[in-house]
Amino acid sequence: MNRITYDDFLRVEIRVGRVVRVEDHPKARKPAYQVWVDFGDLGVKSSSAQLTRRYKKEDLLGRQVVAVVNLEPKRIAGFVSEALILGAMVSDDDVVLLQPDFEVAPGSRVL
Repeated sequence: MNRITYDDFLRVEIRVGRVVRVEDHPKARKPAYQVWVDFGDLGVKSSSAQLTRRYKKEDLLGRQVVAVVNLEPKRIAGFVSEALILGAMVSDDDVVLLQPDFEVAPGSRVL
């Protein structure tokens, strides 16, 4: 395990957002969705997310998620991913999303 300092951790912007749009990602190598998440004052950011095993598109709409929002945008199979939605990896193709226990404002910082 590589250790980082608390200051290193603080440079990672982890925020809560609300899923506002979900579409299939037909060009992705592994089954995935194109997801748009509203982060309040930070705006709506896109993400390519391999969530198809456990989640249906309609189950994701309106759901609060936790994501890293300050990574460099990455093009994934022709789609620009601006945020990394966080989850626990159960297996290579199975992710369980992280979410707050209670409703919080979009854009709330996670520490």
